[in-house]
Amino acid sequence: VLAGSGEYGYLDGPADQAKFSPTTWWNLKGGICVDANKNIFVSDPWSISIRKITPDGMVKTFAGYENHNPDEADPTPGAQWRESQPKGASNVYFWTNDIKIDNQGNIYNVNMRTAHIIKFNPEGLAFYMGWQAGHSCALDEARNRFYVMLENGDIYSKALDDVGINPASNGELIVHGTGNAGGMEINKKTGDLYITDTGSNQIFKYEYGKWENRILVAGSGESGNKDGAAETASFDQPWGLAFTPEDNLLVAGSGVASPG
Repeated sequence: VLAGSGEYGYLDGPADQAKFSPTTWWNLKGGICVDANKNIFVSDPWSISIRKITPDGMVKTFAGYENHNPDEADPTPGAQWRESQPKGASNVYFWTNDIKIDNQGNIYNVNMRTAHIIKFNPEGLAFYMGWQAGHSCALDEARNRFYVMLENGDIYSKALDDVGINPASNGELIVHGTGNAGGMEINKKTGDLYITDTGSNQIFKYEYGKWENRILVAGSGESGNKDGAAETASFDQPWGLAFTPEDNLLVAGSGVASPG
């Protein structure tokens, strides 16, 4: 066990004593990412926060409701906090779906509940990036792109550096979904976008800039956990994606598309 006492709740401290909320609630799938210093960041939907697990085994609140600044107004479900731009806000009301991290330690969050795209700097201050009710996200620093997938599988793209009170764009629709949301990841070398389809139990890719062509990467379409050749292997509602330094694609899936 990396962190968590096994008891439901919210509690920072030593990893084996810390408490977390459920990672799937109200269709809010959690996210996880790691920075260059091996700090692990975990979305904690029910606690309305992003938690940080340090290499020395401590759990802290990186950003969110439980980390509010008493000198600022209490967080509300609206986006009033964005008026604090460009200095950033600490009192932010948000629900944590997917999170991704860039090379500078900024964390990007999408969520269905408030439908805000939020960038958190390494100090945990929030910056507004626009509106999309995202299930998952991916970022491509080399090409200055940020991708958001909605509940129906639609994918939007916008500039990664488009941040402020009134961003230039909420995103351009580049892929019409199949009705099933899934995880996303970028191949940083090519800019190709990889996604999971929880409905067909398959993994697909879109070559950068060729969004009309969906290419099968793996999965026969049958539900299961069969290994073997990519086209005959089976998955059960896959979700998480990650690339290794050797460009191997890792796929995770619990077999549960929705809480219940």
